[in-house]
Amino acid sequence: MALLFSRELVIENVIFVAVSNKFYYPLIFAVLLLSCVENRRSLESNTVYAHLNSKPDGLHPTNKSSGPHQFISTIVHKPLYQVDLRTNEIIPTLCIDEPIISDDGKVYTYELRKDIKWDDGQDFTGKDVEFTVKSVLHDLCNNPNMKPVLRSVIDSVRLYPEDPYKFDLVMLGKNVSNGSVMADIYLVQQQYYDPEYILDKVSFKDIKNPNKKWSEEVTRHFENYNKPINRSNPEELNGLGPYKIIAWEDNALRFVKKKNWWGEGDTSIYYKNIPDTIVFRVITEDHNTYMELKRGDIDVSTKLSTKDLIRLRKSAAFNANYYSEFADQFAYTYIGLNMKPDGVKRKPVFAEKKVRQAIAHLVPVDDIIEVMVYGQAERQVANISPLASYYNDKLKPIPLDHKKAEKLLDEAGWKDTDGDNIRDKVINGEKIKLSFQLNYITNADFEAMALMIKDEMAKVGVEANPNSLEFGSFYGQALQHDFDAMIGSWQGSAIYSDMGQLWSTEAWATKGYNFTGFGNSYSDSLIRYVNSQIDPEKFKAAIQEFQAVLYDEQPYVFMYQIKKKVAIHKRFINPEVYAEKPGVILQAFSMGGASKKPSK
Repeated sequence: MALLFSRELVIENVIFVAVSNKFYYPLIFAVLLLSCVENRRSLESNTVYAHLNSKPDGLHPTNKSSGPHQFISTIVHKPLYQVDLRTNEIIPTLCIDEPIISDDGKVYTYELRKDIKWDDGQDFTGKDVEFTVKSVLHDLCNNPNMKPVLRSVIDSVRLYPEDPYKFDLVMLGKNVSNGSVMADIYLVQQQYYDPEYILDKVSFKDIKNPNKKWSEEVTRHFENYNKPINRSNPEELNGLGPYKIIAWEDNALRFVKKKNWWGEGDTSIYYKNIPDTIVFRVITEDHNTYMELKRGDIDVSTKLSTKDLIRLRKSAAFNANYYSEFADQFAYTYIGLNMKPDGVKRKPVFAEKKVRQAIAHLVPVDDIIEVMVYGQAERQVANISPLASYYNDKLKPIPLDHKKAEKLLDEAGWKDTDGDNIRDKVINGEKIKLSFQLNYITNADFEAMALMIKDEMAKVGVEANPNSLEFGSFYGQALQHDFDAMIGSWQGSAIYSDMGQLWSTEAWATKGYNFTGFGNSYSDSLIRYVNSQIDPEKFKAAIQEFQAVLYDEQPYVFMYQIKKKVAIHKRFINPEVYAEKPGVILQAFSMGGASKKPSK
């Protein structure tokens, strides 16, 4: 569930400082230092070395949303409110308390803390909130993954001239996401990014007008706002969080604790800034991550392979030095089936529901869990995690059943009429074989999984042809609907996110994340109903009904909930691991030796 902006989406496979109001740091020295000491670290140093399994796509506060970006942003930026990792509830971050909600459920009135300061000493006010929301909603902002979600919920921001710390967040209607939609939006300082206050001249009405022609001044503003230097140059990065970046190399990013940070002394775990330095090390190969942990050269990883963590836990030295855990998380693996192919390049082999149901009975999910992830996964039957309170537990995992699959395929008219051991059917005058390409991201484990699926399919006359693709090509083809079937994963959250992003007919028509073409007027209306329900019981009933629709239609073969593989050095005191992303709170890591907390 991982790439992208939304809490349902972050396709997994996924700071700032100029002339008068920017700070300068000894970057050349820091880069040299980073190069020299990475492999000679002292365990007595108050530095956390954290593992990234891929490079961040930038650290712009609003324009990037990969997994590494989100992980790093937790120490650099702040949202208005966030998910409490312990309770999975929304809690205020920059606000004094919960918002006051209007009777019609459309206006949320917030009051900001008055002690919040930007890096240049300026107060954080409602003007910064207004600027942030205008930016992320604007056509010219380079945030295509985030924008549709926000535009479906947020109408505008209203300020109170007499009180700069008070504002209204005005919503388009009553929506279950109203109270959480800003939890993934990091706040941006207007004076820093818009010193001429150009967006003050732009109204929310103009932003929502699809025919609005933007002035050269506004266009130039967003060219500056979107420019690459704002994503990666340490001198151009700032935020409300407790750490600032001082060096960025190909394989490591170093952050240091700010002096006199505004949140210093706050008792909340989310305001801790205990480590002096946090270094994110980019280690893309599983074997290299394994060796780094075996040598004790990194402190924390949440991106281990199952196989490597099992191997490491057989080492007495590793167990003496690290806590380790197979932890729950909001993520699942699936096989997506193209329900609406073009009929020319991609044949309509999965257009019928009975065929998709038959395919579900031919995927050896239990064997895959046992063989590929060593039993460290739980079956998943629909789009909602079993960890969620509104999961439909009446839906049971679909078993491997060749006879049931054969019956369904026979009923759908797919039979082997020419003796080549592959079922076929005449569709629109053309004889089509029940043969398809099974895409997967280039990876040895995915390849082995695809071969297991191929073997089971062949037993009943279905031909699956595994097809390895690099990450970009894999999702590029999915977005263009240029695929037959695909093995993918989604990273999600404890908080409900608009299901329309993955399942609405609009998200297919606009080549969004509805890769498969699922949906009709009923499912669309059900999504709208779910989104509009703020009554907990009505919401639960409706979303469980939607899960039942997905289960029946099988646009995905839902396979299993992925476990997070975690290792944390025991030189830190009782570090906690959470199901909600990012899984750990690095800035709260406190040195002092282990309490001999056992590995789980």
